[in-house]
Amino acid sequence: MRRLLAGAVVCALACALGGGVVAGAQAAEPIGPRIAFNELRFREPLAKSYFGIATVGPGGEQRRTVVSASGNGLRPLGTLSWSPDGSQLAFAGITSKLTEPQKKTAIYVLPAAGGTPRRLAGTGHGSSPVWSPDGRQIAFARERSRVHFGRNPFDFSIYSSTSTWIVPAAGGHARRLTPWGNGKSIEPSSFSPDGGTLALTREAGKRGPEAVLLDLNDGGISAIDRDAEDPVFSPDGSRIALASYRDGVVAGKGKNRTEVNDLYTVDPDGGNPQRLTNTRHRQEKGPSWDPSGTRIAFMQTPAHLNIFALTSAIAEVNFNGSCSHLVIPPGGALRGAPEWQPGPGRSAAPLTC
Repeated sequence: MRRLLAGAVVCALACALGGGVVAGAQAAEPIGPRIAFNELRFREPLAKSYFGIATVGPGGEQRRTVVSASGNGLRPLGTLSWSPDGSQLAFAGITSKLTEPQKKTAIYVLPAAGGTPRRLAGTGHGSSPVWSPDGRQIAFARERSRVHFGRNPFDFSIYSSTSTWIVPAAGGHARRLTPWGNGKSIEPSSFSPDGGTLALTREAGKRGPEAVLLDLNDGGISAIDRDAEDPVFSPDGSRIALASYRDGVVAGKGKNRTEVNDLYTVDPDGGNPQRLTNTRHRQEKGPSWDPSGTRIAFMQTPAHLNIFALTSAIAEVNFNGSCSHLVIPPGGALRGAPEWQPGPGRSAAPLTC
């Protein structure tokens, strides 16, 4: 697996730490363009580590905490998704009380002003929420795993699979969109603007990730890029941003050898690729278009992510690859993929170099 998602690391740590209460700030988002992201800050003892959701302006200014977590209860983790009008956030959360026999994630919805998160029924073991353009549904990934034991402790096999589901945003019955399969994973990342297509990342065994499109009318799947992940439609649907390994760039040697990706945009059929970044020693994931389609924000991590020194940055680049710069420098925290807030007055102007 080449996917280096901060949410997966955060999930594992959250399960181990055991604790977390979500408290929302009761205040409206500042006017203008805003970026939301998950954040993990380590503290001693580990049980007091900070989990939260924050928003900032396009230059990292006017930081506001939407969710903070400490103590016992719910911890936010992984990727985020705004409702189309920018009034609510969907996120995966994990209940981490030590008294629970089984810790598991679910999808929650929270007003942008903060408050009490609402758990969506039928989303147990869920992650990677993606809000539909009409605001009526939320696609998400669901993980299923189990261990089959034979006649002795050394005779066992592991089943693991992740499929994509969809559930009404108001709550209701969740419906599976893609099949289960041992060793296979398929996770959503973006709806097309008309809501008829869902962009996903598909992985199977050691083949690595590929960006694909799911036609929600007939269930057909077509490949965009066979060596890429995190495909996201532009606001007008004319381009797709994704993290691609097409250049074959590697960092490190021997056992420390790691394939490194860069951000690209492509046409919806995978054609006309345009490179946006060229950072040999950084992984770039989770692209997010601003509402105007002018800028793309993304998460940037070291090529070799050290679990004992977790850190990541939030960066931006113009849609044509110009004027890349850091919004939040690395250091002090592990930050998840950013999400531009939609809605009137939230568009960003082009970056200037």
